[in-house]
Amino acid sequence: MWHAEGSRNLVIQIAVFLVYIFLGAVIFQALELRNEEEEREAMLVARNQFQAKYNISHDDMKLFISKIEEIVDHGFSQDWVKRWTILGSLFFAGTVVTTIGYGHVTPCTDGGRIFCILYALVGIPLTWLMLSTLAQHINHWIGLALKCCHERVLKRKPSRIEIKSAAITLMISVLMILTIALFGCYLEGWRYIDGVYFGFITLTTIGFGDFVPLHPSPNRDPEGYTAHVLVFTITSIIYFTIGLAVVSSVLLSIRNAMEERSLSGFHVLKDDGDD
Repeated sequence: MWHAEGSRNLVIQIAVFLVYIFLGAVIFQALELRNEEEEREAMLVARNQFQAKYNISHDDMKLFISKIEEIVDHGFSQDWVKRWTILGSLFFAGTVVTTIGYGHVTPCTDGGRIFCILYALVGIPLTWLMLSTLAQHINHWIGLALKCCHERVLKRKPSRIEIKSAAITLMISVLMILTIALFGCYLEGWRYIDGVYFGFITLTTIGFGDFVPLHPSPNRDPEGYTAHVLVFTITSIIYFTIGLAVVSSVLLSIRNAMEERSLSGFHVLKDDGDD
């Protein structure tokens, strides 16, 4: 009976997942397809004009474009900013062990790729162990604060502590996203919505890599804002370390709330049976 119920739930969950994925695909296509077509048309016009201006053959143009695509994939930009400085390497190492993986910088040598595999195999469990422990401490501190507030301020017995802890940590997550967006606006010249997008993509470890602090912004001299990059990079590392711990704390609080509710229900059933 239990296996049948579990199998039915699994089928329902898979069906909901597939429907959700399909629905997301339809919406993303509706939002992005037209813009993609417009960008493609603009690029084709620019390519044809470039070929005509410099009298470049079609084959030579394909070779030139393939080279451009190659260097872009490796993280280079038109300003040719160095990627593997100690600051860039520190940022890359942080994105590896936290599994964010922006993808704007990747190792290109065999030695670098092999070391990345070994580094991640050790670093990812170590990082998530640290984040899990930090999340437990965050939950503990918030729980103590809530109990103190109930007992000393509200003068009543604490109730639903885990649910309230989850709500507080969720609000902290939102506040962190809104705060890092301000840093993005000031230090990188991003729009605020882009900063919010960067914060969310980072905090959820999606890590697309379309917005990262090591990319020179169009309205700043790439050689003249090293201090801005330094501040934003360090802030980002602190942000995604603490932020991931807060997210883990939210999930832990939700799990504890579910367990607490299940346990309470068990005791009620047990008491009824004893009567």
